[in-house]
Amino acid sequence: EKKLAYIETSLIKDQKFRNSVKGMIIGQFTVAEYRCYKQQSSSLNKRMMNLVISRLQAGALASQRVNLIAVIIPSMSNMVFPEVMMGINEVLENTELQAVIGITNYLPETEASVLYKMLSWRPSGVIIAGLEHSERSQKMLQSSGIPIVEIMDIDGTANDCAVGISHRRAGREMAQVILDAGYRKIGFMGTKMPLDHRARKRFEGFSERLLQ
Repeated sequence: EKKLAYIETSLIKDQKFRNSVKGMIIGQFTVAEYRCYKQQSSSLNKRMMNLVISRLQAGALASQRVNLIAVIIPSMSNMVFPEVMMGINEVLENTELQAVIGITNYLPETEASVLYKMLSWRPSGVIIAGLEHSERSQKMLQSSGIPIVEIMDIDGTANDCAVGISHRRAGREMAQVILDAGYRKIGFMGTKMPLDHRARKRFEGFSERLLQ
């Protein structure tokens, strides 16, 4: 509201600014249009300024962010992610912000599509699972101009900030517990690798410790 009022006040009270804007508009007239303008300049000046104010205010409204937080996760069937959503909702509960959810099914092309659609809503921020994204998604995140929180992982470089655990360390510590228990014939069962980068990192950490 303050931005809209500022636009109107500037064009009404600042005569120098108003004349500059009017001059830019008149400069686009043809000779015939200018002759017509001279005959009724008073009424046309008022109409031009009202139109400019309306267009500038419409642009200001279009650039405003909405009170949505885009949350992009790979699945809701994995027991981890419903708990993540509960935690996000608890934090946002007493704010004006509202979480909206997108599911990627661990597919990079789906993540890019979901991210594109959610950014078109002009959210106030993005919470997205993982640090590995397609080139298209990376470009969108880096150019979004809003806070980006990448969750569930810290083994890598974040676009803005990362919140999570080291999955490689988790894998190493899991292997150490098994070794300490005296087991030597050890197997590993994982899922959705290599698309689930966090599972892959746990496997890498697990394997690294066993090979030492």
